[in-house]
Amino acid sequence: MTGGAPACAGATRGTAPARLRVSGAGVRHADGRWAPDMVDLSFDFGTINAITGPVGCGKTSLAHLIAGLIPSHIPIDHAGFVHIVDADGTERPVDGDRVTFVGQDPATQVLTLRVVDDASMALEFSLVEADIVAKRSAEALSELGLSELAEKDPWALSGGQRQRMAIAGAVARAPEVMIFDEPAAHVDEDGRRALFAAIRDLRAPGRVILLIEHDLRPFDGWVDTVTILDADGSVAAHGAPEGIAVKGIATSAATAGAPDASTPGTGAPDRPDLESEADAVPLLALTGAHVTRGRERILNGAELTLERGEIHALVGTNGAGKSTLLAVLSGQMKAGADIRIDGEPARRAPDAFASLAFQNPEHQFTRATVAAEIDSALAGTDPHGPLGTDELRKLREALCPRALDPVSPFVLSGGQKRRLGIFLAVAANRRLLLLDEPLAHLDSPSSRIVLDALAEYAGAGGTVVFTCHDRRVARTWADRASIVAEGKVAWSGPAAAVPAAPESSRRDRALPAAGARTSGDESPWTGGSAARRRAGLNAITIVAAVMLVLVAGLLSGGDAVLALTGVAFLALAAIAERDVRATAGKVLLVLLIGVFFGLLGWRSEFYGGGDPAEAVRHGIHHGLLLTAVFAGTVLVSACMRVEELFDAMVQRLRVPYTWCTIAIAGVSIAAFLRSEIPQLTWAIRLRSMRPEQSFRSGFIRATTPARIAFPLFVSAVRCAEKLSLTLAMRNFGRHPWRTFRTNHPWRVRDGFAAAASAAAFVAALVSAVT
Repeated sequence: MTGGAPACAGATRGTAPARLRVSGAGVRHADGRWAPDMVDLSFDFGTINAITGPVGCGKTSLAHLIAGLIPSHIPIDHAGFVHIVDADGTERPVDGDRVTFVGQDPATQVLTLRVVDDASMALEFSLVEADIVAKRSAEALSELGLSELAEKDPWALSGGQRQRMAIAGAVARAPEVMIFDEPAAHVDEDGRRALFAAIRDLRAPGRVILLIEHDLRPFDGWVDTVTILDADGSVAAHGAPEGIAVKGIATSAATAGAPDASTPGTGAPDRPDLESEADAVPLLALTGAHVTRGRERILNGAELTLERGEIHALVGTNGAGKSTLLAVLSGQMKAGADIRIDGEPARRAPDAFASLAFQNPEHQFTRATVAAEIDSALAGTDPHGPLGTDELRKLREALCPRALDPVSPFVLSGGQKRRLGIFLAVAANRRLLLLDEPLAHLDSPSSRIVLDALAEYAGAGGTVVFTCHDRRVARTWADRASIVAEGKVAWSGPAAAVPAAPESSRRDRALPAAGARTSGDESPWTGGSAARRRAGLNAITIVAAVMLVLVAGLLSGGDAVLALTGVAFLALAAIAERDVRATAGKVLLVLLIGVFFGLLGWRSEFYGGGDPAEAVRHGIHHGLLLTAVFAGTVLVSACMRVEELFDAMVQRLRVPYTWCTIAIAGVSIAAFLRSEIPQLTWAIRLRSMRPEQSFRSGFIRATTPARIAFPLFVSAVRCAEKLSLTLAMRNFGRHPWRTFRTNHPWRVRDGFAAAASAAAFVAALVSAVT
């Protein structure tokens, strides 16, 4: 747009574009294959368009090309061009102001430490007025069922909830070109209805929407065109959805997507015949599982019984506790539960008892190539497991074609990664096979291969547990199913009797049309947060005051002053926190740190040949010094969020907002890695354990911290790469300034606080000098 005006609400009046044109588009991948290959497409504005095709055909690469991420942010060989063609024939590029793209991986699209801030970021980078930012982000979060989570840390959410948060940011911005790459892959049924209702409401004359999906059933009757890419990346069909059917992909609700009751298949396997009373004992019985994360209870007395040779589906909404329950069943997470395996009590599932296909397959990858991953997995196969060598070989050929062997597993498409992760779990050949959303990102043929493999696994005597959101899949392919809700198993029984999901209670309300201007009503969350901040001090004042008081305490050199400083900091933190339990934990941690460093100070002085009494004084001084420093850190964290400090620095000190945004992205990467560590730890342990090798198991547990170093490094690099794409799609750096939903002004009270802190510092300095 000219003059730096953002196009976040669509085209301006009188210049409505006619269509989005893709000409000769192609992307060459690491294996030398072009996918997509010579794609020519045209999408009229005012339409919603679905793009589908088999796994690995280049759908995501095509989306990256249309969004402009290739080649500006993804350096890869490509061909063709993409333009917006106005009604008068004028061609314009698709730049950052005009396009948004929401990718498949929700974990690498989190840029802040609060849900509402993440949903607002693209609007603020696009110079939208603050009151409109608050209004539109509030509407988008409400539309996607995230109102109650607006003040939460995104890293406390489930994968599906984070995906809806990323989509909410795109929905709030609503530019001319909107691209969603499998937006519902990790979203529950209720969330899907709200999500697709929000996307339908985005239809406007000055906007074109592209949806990349494998399952076309939710779009039946409301998408304008369907584009089907063939396996080689070329266009197999493009046009109105009526009657399009190519190579097993169809657009009618009865035949598209994952298998359901209307799709003929092998169905759930027959149970092995019970040959003795011992075989009638459940493989695993779990009672009273409790898991708490921070102050939130994830599992709250969950109970589950698994039979030999069954397929058991866990169904539930996002955040219900399904993935946590799988972690407990795998033996990698403590739950304080009563566990019985083969009728015998156990503290947890034993080593090499279960294998797990993670929701994010990258957690399972530890080798440089696909072939190396497969060879490593087959080397750890349990020879006494359900599947034989021939069955594993056939499954390997079906899920992981040998053409992918020399390729890095990290550069595969989402569906290819999913199939590789499932094979790595199946290849372990354990008694219990656990799969977290195994059908996400898979096309219909791949889903059939996976479900047939699970049926074969259970038919051979293994037990299979998988999570899913589609109750039709559970009814058709599982023997039994359990509904997980609020950390408990709310229902369990035959899969065929799984009750239907309740209708969505979320409001179905239209969002602003392209070019429309929203009223400036204040957000229901940001207003309250702003009111609380206005009652306090500027974030810069808080940090400066704490630092000055700390330096004053250090200059005084007196232990009593240091002790008083530490106590004052902790008392103020307790007042600001307003949470006795959280404050008590932080106080205890600060005291332990003080004692630890005090002992170190005493030890260095005592063993250095000093006087014992002097060593004690030295230790006390060191302990009080570190106690005061960490108490100041606790006070700062209790009074503000890190984003408030960076925002205040941009507003008051004129620090470039790009610097502060990158710093916040660094904090987000650190939070991402913190969430990755347990997942990578579990994955390495589960892959490396061997049956009846207790010494090896102990060695694996002892060396796991070193073993996760390389996967953690790879995760950090890939997270940084994907966050850079997310920043680009949120208009980061396009304008020299940004708007802020919340202002951080200087007030009189800031002057008083700064003066008092400076006075204490000067007094301590004068005392130290004289």
